[in-house]
Amino acid sequence: MNISKTLSGLSILLIATSGSPAQDRSVFELRENLRDSPGIVMDAVGVQPGMVIGEIGSGWGRYAIPLAYRVGRTGTIYANDIRPERLEFINYRCRRNNIRNVTTILGKPDDPLFPENALMDMVFIVDTYYALHRPQHLFAAILTGLKSRLKPGGKVVLVHTIVVEDGELDQLTREARETGYSCEKMEDLHLGDYFLGEASAGLLRSAKQKNNPNFRYDEETGKVFCVWDVFVLKPLDKRGPTTRLHGRQVVYQ
Repeated sequence: MNISKTLSGLSILLIATSGSPAQDRSVFELRENLRDSPGIVMDAVGVQPGMVIGEIGSGWGRYAIPLAYRVGRTGTIYANDIRPERLEFINYRCRRNNIRNVTTILGKPDDPLFPENALMDMVFIVDTYYALHRPQHLFAAILTGLKSRLKPGGKVVLVHTIVVEDGELDQLTREARETGYSCEKMEDLHLGDYFLGEASAGLLRSAKQKNNPNFRYDEETGKVFCVWDVFVLKPLDKRGPTTRLHGRQVVYQ
């Protein structure tokens, strides 16, 4: 039996089989990757084969899996979360796709518990800041602990796509600097032909009226674009240039 669903204006054909978790996650990730693409972010921040990369709040593996493909067999991914069922699902995805360079780590809210002997090129934090800055000490504690886990020139990559409150991004920058990091915001990203057609009339109207900070209406093309932010945090003595990003989604299994 075929079931057709529309997510974010994108028509997706589902094959109704066992209703497996993997099937559900594929639909969710397809929708999320329209909003922020792991491939584009990895290109922008310079993820290369052989790197050692950690991720805090890996969830179901939407970033951890493409990161694993990118760093290849000579690289390592440390996927952290505080929910064991999510790490179990990442392990399942790795087995299903014969991925052998991912180590899952059950951490604490204020400490990802990355291996003490692991020096990392980068640490990703994707859509997790909103959960770390309340209480505020969690984000500061994590950044402080990461200093000893980053290689020289290492950096923290923070991807932020969730609707933010007034002053929240200013607070992010302030917290980073207070814990000894530079905080460089890459320019807002506008990704894909998003929310088009009759199904998106409400969002199109909202974007035109500028009622939703996560979406931008482009008068020249008549299209709605999703706005997302990428921050690169580095120890203050390891500054680097900002980068301008453009692109479309890359969908991974």
